[in-house]
Amino acid sequence: MKAITQNMGYEFSKARKVVASVVAAAMIVSFGNFALGSPSKALAEDGTVEVRFQVADGMTVAVGADRFASDMDAVYEAPVDTDLTFSVDAPAHTAIEVTYEAEGGDPVSRAMGSKQPSDNLIIGEPSLEDGSQETSPAPSSDEGGEENSAHEGSGPAPSPVAPDAPAADTPVEGDVPNVDEAAHEADSAEVLGDSEAVGSSAAEAVPLAETGENAVEEVLPDEYPPMAAAPASQEDEELVVATTVEPAADGSYTIPLAVLAEAADRGAVVVVSVEPAPGASTWDDVAKALSEGDEGAVKLAANIEEAISPVEVKGTKTLDLNGHTIAVDEIDTLFTVNAGATLTITDTNDDAAPVKRAARGEKIPSPVDDREGFEAMIGKKAEYNADAQTLRYFITSSYANRPAKGETTEYLYQYDLDLSGAGSIKARQAVNLVQVSGGTLNIEGGRLTMEQGDHVVAAQEGTITMTDGCIVGSTGADGAAINAKKATVKITDQAIIAGNTARGDGNGGALWVDNTQLTVAGDALIAGNRAGEEVFNDTTPGGMAQVRNGGGIYANASSTVTLADNAVLAGNTAQADGGAVYVQGRLRNNGSQAKSVLTVKDSALVTNNRSENDKSAIHPSVRPDTNEGVNWKQLGGGGGGIFSMDETVIAGASLTGNYASDGGGGLLMASYALYSGTTWIDQYIYPLLKVESGVFASNYAGTSEGGAINAMPDKASYIKGGYITNNMTATKFDYGGGGLFLPSATHGKETGLTVRYPIVTGNTAHGFGGGVGVCTNGVVVTADAAIFDNTADQANATTNPNEYGDQWALDPTYGLKIDPHAADDFFCAKESTVFNAMLGGGYHRWTGYTSGTVSYIPDMTYKGTLSATRTGGWANKAVSMIIDGKDLTSSGIPNVIMKNKAEGIVEIYVPDAHAGSDGFLEGYYATVKVATGNSSADGTVAGEVTACKKVESDSPGFKKYELTVDQSAPAPDQRQEVSFDDNPQTLVAETRTDEKKEYPVYHLTDPNTFPQTAEAVLQADRFTALKANPTPADKEAAMGMAVLYFTGNYSNTNGGAIACNDRIVVGRDPEVPGDPEVPGNPDEPEKRGALQLVKNLNNFEAANGVATAVFQVTGYVDQAAAANKVDDLVIYQNTVSMTFGAGENQTKVELLSDLPEGYYLIEELYYSGDNFDGTPNREIVAVEGAVPGEEADIPVTEVTFDNTYTDESYGTGVVNRYAPGENGFTYTPMPTTEEGR
Repeated sequence: MKAITQNMGYEFSKARKVVASVVAAAMIVSFGNFALGSPSKALAEDGTVEVRFQVADGMTVAVGADRFASDMDAVYEAPVDTDLTFSVDAPAHTAIEVTYEAEGGDPVSRAMGSKQPSDNLIIGEPSLEDGSQETSPAPSSDEGGEENSAHEGSGPAPSPVAPDAPAADTPVEGDVPNVDEAAHEADSAEVLGDSEAVGSSAAEAVPLAETGENAVEEVLPDEYPPMAAAPASQEDEELVVATTVEPAADGSYTIPLAVLAEAADRGAVVVVSVEPAPGASTWDDVAKALSEGDEGAVKLAANIEEAISPVEVKGTKTLDLNGHTIAVDEIDTLFTVNAGATLTITDTNDDAAPVKRAARGEKIPSPVDDREGFEAMIGKKAEYNADAQTLRYFITSSYANRPAKGETTEYLYQYDLDLSGAGSIKARQAVNLVQVSGGTLNIEGGRLTMEQGDHVVAAQEGTITMTDGCIVGSTGADGAAINAKKATVKITDQAIIAGNTARGDGNGGALWVDNTQLTVAGDALIAGNRAGEEVFNDTTPGGMAQVRNGGGIYANASSTVTLADNAVLAGNTAQADGGAVYVQGRLRNNGSQAKSVLTVKDSALVTNNRSENDKSAIHPSVRPDTNEGVNWKQLGGGGGGIFSMDETVIAGASLTGNYASDGGGGLLMASYALYSGTTWIDQYIYPLLKVESGVFASNYAGTSEGGAINAMPDKASYIKGGYITNNMTATKFDYGGGGLFLPSATHGKETGLTVRYPIVTGNTAHGFGGGVGVCTNGVVVTADAAIFDNTADQANATTNPNEYGDQWALDPTYGLKIDPHAADDFFCAKESTVFNAMLGGGYHRWTGYTSGTVSYIPDMTYKGTLSATRTGGWANKAVSMIIDGKDLTSSGIPNVIMKNKAEGIVEIYVPDAHAGSDGFLEGYYATVKVATGNSSADGTVAGEVTACKKVESDSPGFKKYELTVDQSAPAPDQRQEVSFDDNPQTLVAETRTDEKKEYPVYHLTDPNTFPQTAEAVLQADRFTALKANPTPADKEAAMGMAVLYFTGNYSNTNGGAIACNDRIVVGRDPEVPGDPEVPGNPDEPEKRGALQLVKNLNNFEAANGVATAVFQVTGYVDQAAAANKVDDLVIYQNTVSMTFGAGENQTKVELLSDLPEGYYLIEELYYSGDNFDGTPNREIVAVEGAVPGEEADIPVTEVTFDNTYTDESYGTGVVNRYAPGENGFTYTPMPTTEEGR
């Protein structure tokens, strides 16, 4: 739709007319478009313009005391110095369409000044001159600079703005900044040459200055103006200009004075037509269309609020809300869709799409560096405003390998959505708005709301597909938005489910599914939903929250839930467990129940969700003497992002910024068990956790453990790759685990977890074990991992009365004192197995304290191995022999003889085919056993063969040898212990399961105490506190091999990165044969792309001088960073200019090559006022790359900026000069001899 403005060169005649239509009732018109020009003061002599009303039968137009009906041909003389306001009287339920057209009149030529921006700038689209595209929308007056600044010289005054003009923040189509028509003198500023980059060459990046600020500049995407509006087409066909405006509250219509003045200025007549709008205006029309016939569609022409009754949909039907509202006060079910029927709800109104605005972004501080600042930016709830129909939500984006490899940086982005433009179906009170009973419901548009009831959509079997539109602001039972049983539900594309609440003890604020396949994919958004209205606070020992779970989604038994693509679950709240998603488990005694599977994959994002239940009252901050009255097995408040009791797969997704008031900030995996007295009775199957890859970043756990993950999974569970970074647990009561925690379960019998090939570095524990901490119920094995450069403050211990062992190192009454930072990297208060070997081939070189032993296998090299045995007497003897792993027994070995056990002398027979000369077995490790029953001839000799002498053989086909064996030589696999000092400290300690006992604790001060061999290991049964001291080269090698990163995590107690009560394998599980896969994560080759800027300038005459365009090109790591101009995430910056002389249809092309892959913001510098202080014309594009040197061609992304100069509407078009200055680019007007420029 185009607007009439003074910048359009047009004529008025009966063959050429400009029409603007106004659709009333619920259609919207913006008359503000007609006030953009500066109409001449040369108005009609009497200050009026003729207005002719053409009114349909049955309607009457009232202008003051004047009345106009269908049988009248009267003309109204409208003053041009005020708006024309009128009302329409029509039959009830009639939608009205009002159009007006200005007929006749002469074109008006205006002289324009040179101090103006270029006209008709369209980014990436054809020019208006070819009739194919509109101009870009204009900025709001409060965000894009003043729209009506004072004019200098003899230029026309600004047009007055009509009272009914759109609000300041509404983009106005075709809007242009005011221009200054005063003449200016040239100065000495120079024109930038073609392809000249300011501050750098076209292929070089310009580094940004350090700003030191976290806040990001506010940017309003997709609301950037053309530098001037397009001139109207000069073709012979008539141009129809249509816009819409909602009638005033009193039902009146207004034509702004700017339109009247424009018509008077041209000597035109304004013709107003009033007639019924097409479409359904009553509920009877809608009901009939949906319930009769096999196929059909009905489009609303007006709001419908009366005489609404239930409708059973027949056949395949479409309901187009067309921007209108169906409002019902109270009803059972509005629409029923049975088997064989299909209902599609859509909204084709131009203003139906949500308007999205990214307001700001801000860097989240590290929990290690700024705990208070971190906590303030986590778990930001989304809020739906039912009155304004707006949604505000927050996304925490994580950027990998920033500022260094293995680390991440998080930014919090705020987004605002205006949903008010869509038509709606709303009920004050209903059971369901739509009941699907085996049929199909497609929601492709519109806004559905139920203030009170059960469900907006309820399905018993059937299919629900939601690709657009929104379900918002509803309060109901389980699944206030959608409740589905034995159904298929797909929420995809641009669908939005927000601001819904499962009232009371309800589960599933947005969706509740049972035995259902649920998919949330595309760009779908589930935000600001709540499960329960008040926080769950039941503190019954051993209980589990069965209510108020799943703020976004609750999956009951036998359901499959998939979150995929770019789906976002943001700012949802569970008043118990599972802020975004809750998955019910499987009962052990119900073998027929199918498992539920939750898959979160691709780029799906679970962010800023919350699980509420403050347990500080039952988790005392001061350690009590007993655990009486202390409820430490109570669930509720867990799984800020996800709470799952069945199989869960994470593959490439992100869980960021989630808040659990208790444990498991990002994810909690639980197996519920009944509690009877002092016995836990298993009830649910232990769930399987498979983390293939993904990001768990900046999540928070409050009173309990596991800042990112708290899991009690099946022992086949694993974490394979990804980032577990910048998470935090604030617990005082429990053991900790800033990144990961495993609670006590079966200790490896049924439960456990393998953390494959990780780097654990840069984490902090306020207590012990900055990297890994294990309490008295835990078993930990670290092999093929790298743990170094973590920090343990050793300033805090848990307040849980169930002894965790950290008190032993903090309280001197236990008889133990350890040095500061001795437990920086590892701490364990029970069984532990810690290898010295490190991922990447290096060594940890541990120092610290242990009650255990260090052992190793000496590097003994033997030529081979020999094993020979004989059992039984001469008549029934059995002889065997193995040399170098080859079994020679079948060849019939004659005998093995023990000649002198004390001296290690034996005789053996070797088949000729395997025999050698004297000495061929020297250097072998031999084990010879003889058991004949004759004590003088029996025994075992084992050791290194030092002599091998051939003796005469009495058995053909065999050689006989006498061997001398050094029995002091160690076996190839025999461990040797490393001796410690002789003055250990004595730890006197007991636990809930172990009686009081004394333990010697040795101090290891030398990093070389651990032998640097692959099998060197520390094994302890009670206490270990270690710090790693690897070389820089070994650290670098480990970083190159890691596939999983634990960095930047924080625990207020122990285990900055990892803590556990159950068996955990950190590295590679020695009980699993073979390696899972060869690790390795070398730096990926950087992909490079290219960006081609194209500037088209048409009809530029010689008299207009020189035109220069200047582009600022900035590359960012992702689209959010580009939209918010995040300085820390810039990957490229450049400034490019193009200069045009006179000519027809000119094109300038600039190719920027060797660009890093990312999102690029291209801004054409925009002149306003006295400098470039207006909002620039801009486009954000993705530049995809390829690895240089590979066969694939480097891809090129093209962006085109079009300008068409038309002298009938502008004098100078794009004649501007730009030069760099201290505060940006400055403008210098061009000299000209043409009057008015």
